Amino acid sequence: MDEKRPLNYNHEYQVVFIEPNDGSHVFGIQLGSPFTNPTAKLPTKNARHFKVLDHGLNVLFSTPFTPINWHNFAVQVDWDSNTLAVLYSKNSDLLRAVTKVIPNPTHPTGPVGQGDFHFGVLKLPLVNPKDSPADQGDVVHHGIQEGTTEGLLYSGIFVEGIQNGISVGGGRFIKPIGK
Repeated sequence: MDEKRPLNYNHEYQVVFIEPNDGSHVFGIQLGSPFTNPTAKLPTKNARHFKVLDHGLNVLFSTPFTPINWHNFAVQVDWDSNTLAVLYSKNSDLLRAVTKVIPNPTHPTGPVGQGDFHFGVLKLPLVNPKDSPADQGDVVHHGIQEGTTEGLLYSGIFVEGIQNGISVGGGRFIKPIGK
C-alpha cells in the first residue's frame, strides 16, 4: 500500500479484473467493503482482505492484506473449460495453488466472454440516500466518494499462456493446475 495514500476500507476497490463488453468480470481481485445497496455496516469484517472472485461474485480465495508485504497472485483462466484456479504467495515466496480448478459457469463462453485486463485502484462509491432508487445502483455516475487519493503499489504484472507451465517465481514453472 502507498502509505501516503491509505485506502478507505468503507469502499470497494476492484484492483485486478478481466472485463468483457457486458461490464461483468471473468474474475476479480477486490479489497475493501463490497458495494451494497443499501449500504451495509462499514467497514465489513473482511474489508482488509484481498478477495479473489469468480464471475458470479463468489469468493474463491481470501487472504489478509498486510501493507508491509508484497502479495503475489496468479489466476489461471481456462477459456475452453470455463474454469479458474488461484495461486498466491507473499514477498519472494514462490506462488502455490490455493484453490483447485473451480468452474466459472456463469461466465459467457467464446469471444464474447473474453475482455480487457485491468489493474489499478477502481474505487466504488457508497450509496447516496439522496439519489433516486434507480440511481443508487449506478456506481459509475452516482454515489458518495470520500477522498480520491488512495493508492496501491504494483510490480511485475504479466499475462501469460500456460503451454509451458505457470511461472511461479525464481525462474521456476509448475504444471497448470488440474492438468
